[in-house]
Amino acid sequence: MELRKRKRHLGVSAAEVLVAAGLLVSVMGFMTSLTFQTGNVVKSVRHYQVAIHELANQLELLTSLDEVERKAMLENLKPTDSLMDALPEAKISGEVVEDSDGTRLVLSLEWDRGPNGTPVSMVAWVDTKERKHD
Repeated sequence: MELRKRKRHLGVSAAEVLVAAGLLVSVMGFMTSLTFQTGNVVKSVRHYQVAIHELANQLELLTSLDEVERKAMLENLKPTDSLMDALPEAKISGEVVEDSDGTRLVLSLEWDRGPNGTPVSMVAWVDTKERKHD
């Protein structure tokens, strides 16, 4: 009698095989999707880092120039060749903002990041005005 009970549990039924195969296919599909999403996030982070480095380098150069040279460079501002290789359709723009707090440079960089892409901006102060307190 004990021999019969063991024989029943030694084999694998077709239902068990189908359930295991279904679970395996589901997990593989999920992992594939997750791998592609992770790859897209890594690519996006790399692009963002390249953009930040480009803006920082451009701002460092602009802040080292005098006012006349800075204005001329801002009018002819363009992305570097290495940036154009790294980021598709990169466009850089800059402006000088003067207000009651002083003068600052604002650089923005945009590239093809899909429908939800917003430009990356960086600001550098050129001259600050001290406020007199009453």
